[in-house]
Amino acid sequence: MNQLIEIFQRIRLLDQPTQILNEYIDFFIKSSNISLACIYEENEVKFVFKSDSYPEEKLASLTQDLGLYLSDKLISKYITDKLKCANNLEDYYYCSFVPFKFGQKLLLVVFIFEDLDLLKDFAHQTAIILNEQLYLMINNLNLKELSYTDGLTRLRNNMFFRNKLDEAFIQNKPVHLALFDVDYFKKINDVYGHPGGDAVLVFLGEIVPKTINQLKPEVTDITIARVGGEEFAILIVDSTLDFMKIFAEELRKKVETSKVRFNDLDINLTISIGIASSGQISNSSAEKPKTLYKLADDALYIAKRTGRNRISLSHDSN
Repeated sequence: MNQLIEIFQRIRLLDQPTQILNEYIDFFIKSSNISLACIYEENEVKFVFKSDSYPEEKLASLTQDLGLYLSDKLISKYITDKLKCANNLEDYYYCSFVPFKFGQKLLLVVFIFEDLDLLKDFAHQTAIILNEQLYLMINNLNLKELSYTDGLTRLRNNMFFRNKLDEAFIQNKPVHLALFDVDYFKKINDVYGHPGGDAVLVFLGEIVPKTINQLKPEVTDITIARVGGEEFAILIVDSTLDFMKIFAEELRKKVETSKVRFNDLDINLTISIGIASSGQISNSSAEKPKTLYKLADDALYIAKRTGRNRISLSHDSN
């Protein structure tokens, strides 16, 4: 019981379904003398988790044989059976199969033991009960994820961004914000229709994360969000203003030299970017998130007013 309480305490701190599943597998491997565990989905062994004591040389052959074995079985609820490893005929592996609801998928979690007594001691019912509780937790996470995701671009939405901006100032670390939007976006909608405009927004939702990844930043606290019709925000915490400027210029150039393909036509576009930094805001400011946003928005307005397709730093940025 204490172990179950412990795993739930750890899992409640996680915010990704895959992290929850990994924690679940890790819990049973460490607490039940399991040699190997794997996830079986759609006629394929997808993920394999092994204990520290499991020999590496056995892993590939057993995984392959396990996939063939499972694809030949009709498994409902859970069963206990023997699996004979084809390359090691003297070795028998005892398996417990436990269904795991993962979002809309039904996965099979396979726990493998090298000793029948260990299998007999395995708490099947505990695994089933835990599965049901984790299924509810994952569903709740998925609903939360949907509420924070922009339906068109699949980036974070304005609600998530605003929450993240508030949290960033609590950490007492440098915060840098870039706001950008599409130049002459109304004209794009007029010429290509709203589906053409949507194609441009989807393109931007793809190119911004790609540009970040290509720069390979050491900083990991980056939020990319669509905060309005054609307006996007990039929030970077605990980095430098220089990195934000480098990223913004790289993004501006990539957009300028790219073409969005729509209905056999090429849409050319550019963006204007405004940048502001938390270093500009006095410690006495009562509304730092709103102040930072206004500074970046004012900088974006200046970029628009002075010719578009350019970057403007808030006048106090240093």
